[in-house]
Amino acid sequence: MIRAVRWTFVRAFRSHIWITPTIVFALVALIAYTGASPYYRSGALGGALALVFGAWLTIASAGTHPGQEAITAAAVGGPARLRLAEAFSAMLLVVAYAFGGHLLSLARDPLFAHRAEPTLHLIALSTLYIVASGVGIAIGLLTSRPVLQSRVMAFSLSAVAVVLCLALPVSPVQVLISVASEDSYQTSDIERLATAGIIGLGLIAASMIVALKAVQKRS
Repeated sequence: MIRAVRWTFVRAFRSHIWITPTIVFALVALIAYTGASPYYRSGALGGALALVFGAWLTIASAGTHPGQEAITAAAVGGPARLRLAEAFSAMLLVVAYAFGGHLLSLARDPLFAHRAEPTLHLIALSTLYIVASGVGIAIGLLTSRPVLQSRVMAFSLSAVAVVLCLALPVSPVQVLISVASEDSYQTSDIERLATAGIIGLGLIAASMIVALKAVQKRS
C-alpha cells in the first residue's frame, strides 16, 4: 500500500490533476482562516472544506489519463488497489490541508491556548476532518469513473450529496461540525462526537467497499 500511495502522489502531481483543487483549497482556507470568525468556527469550516475537496480530489484523479492509470494500476496490483491508494492519498492530503489552516488561524490569533478544553477540541476537530474527508472521498468513489463515465454527472451528483451532508441535521458530518463549533463541551457533546464518528466511519467503510467492488467489476 505504501508503494501504491507513493505512485499515486507522483502521478497526481506530475500530471497536475491535483494542482487546481490544491490552489482553490489554499485560497478559500486563507480567506476563511484569516477572516473575522472565531478560531473554533474556522475549524468547523475546515470540516466542510474537507468534505468538498475530498470528493473533488477523488473525482479529479479518476480516468483523467487512462494510459498512465493502466500502467500505474498494473504496477500497484490492479485498478481497485489503485483507487484505494488514491482515496488514502486524498485523505492524507485533505487532512493536512485542514490542519494547515489551523496554523494560519493560530498564527493570527492563538485562541486555542486559552480554551478551557483544548484536548477535547483537538479530538473533535481531528474526528471531523477524518470523517468529513472520508465521506467526501467515498462520494467521489461512488460517482466517478469507472462507476459513472460522465464527469459532469459525477460532479453534479457529488455536489448534491455534499449539500445533503452539510444540510441534514442527522448527517454525521453536520453533527461533527456542530460539536466542533462548541466553545465548551458537555457530556452530551462527547456522546454525540463518539456516535457520529463511529457512524461516519462505518458509512465510509461500507461506501468504499461498494465503490471498489464496482471498480473491479467494470475495469
